[in-house]
Amino acid sequence: MSKKNSNKTLAIVFILLLIIVVVVYITGTGKNERTFRKNLVSIDTTSVTKILIFPKSQKGKEVKLFKNGKQWKVQIDSTTSVRVPKDKIKNIFNTLLSLKAKRLAARGKSKYDYYAVTNKATRVEVFEGNKKTLDLIIGKFSYADRQLNSFVRLTNDNKIYEVNGFLGMTFNQKADAFRDGTVINSDYLKWNRLSFTYPDNSSFQLIKIDNKWFANKKPADSVKVSRYLSKLSRLYSSYYVDDINKDSLTVPNYRLTIDTQKNKLIVINGFKKGSKYIIHSSMNKESYFNGSETKLWEKIFIGMKSLMPGKSEKKKRK
Repeated sequence: MSKKNSNKTLAIVFILLLIIVVVVYITGTGKNERTFRKNLVSIDTTSVTKILIFPKSQKGKEVKLFKNGKQWKVQIDSTTSVRVPKDKIKNIFNTLLSLKAKRLAARGKSKYDYYAVTNKATRVEVFEGNKKTLDLIIGKFSYADRQLNSFVRLTNDNKIYEVNGFLGMTFNQKADAFRDGTVINSDYLKWNRLSFTYPDNSSFQLIKIDNKWFANKKPADSVKVSRYLSKLSRLYSSYYVDDINKDSLTVPNYRLTIDTQKNKLIVINGFKKGSKYIIHSSMNKESYFNGSETKLWEKIFIGMKSLMPGKSEKKKRK
């Protein structure tokens, strides 16, 4: 074979190999597929109007988050929707936008069960107006290199990706998880007076005078007061009471009124309805909380002795 023909043959072989490489790169059909879609989510958060979540833990029961004007709300039942705090919506968006595919774990329906990305898995749908811009199925999680990851797939695709983050913590939740759980959120250093109104002649006032606290004009224990106020000032609950007639909650059995430096009042009302202890806060007028859970009632309505020098009063106020 002449040198000229040999060079021509090598050129043809090189071109054919180059074509094969380009095709494999573009189509991703190589045996050890190295190229995959890293960015799985493309949404405009300013245009999102609705988010539907179908949590696996709730057997796919729909959780509906929707924008009402500038306020996000979550649907509690067919007639009731309540406010969603901005930080919770922000967390949802940040979680979705930060999703990056670390690797293509598998492809094909035969792997759906193994990675738990079947139709029974948690599903997230995002809408911008009437247009669905994301439809994501969240499967099981993995732990590698000291990081929690999740397996996901887009519903219109049979590829399964491993992404960063434990998505179940954010999305595999019931509707109550997205509500505003605020009971009290205020700076106790700016509080001047706390008035405890009780039905059994044990009412008292806690008043700050020259940066010292007095309970019914008697010096209180500064450590005990500071500990109580610190916990009270950041008080949250995730246990809601929705199956009540709110119109029947007129006169509270217990009340705590907090005066702040700005002459604003924070009012916490406690109602006893049969065996139920119900808490309602002026800082979260939409919600009523179960006072029996996490000892919420006891954390709010304390006795005066528990703030005085000496032994604390541990008896539950009823």
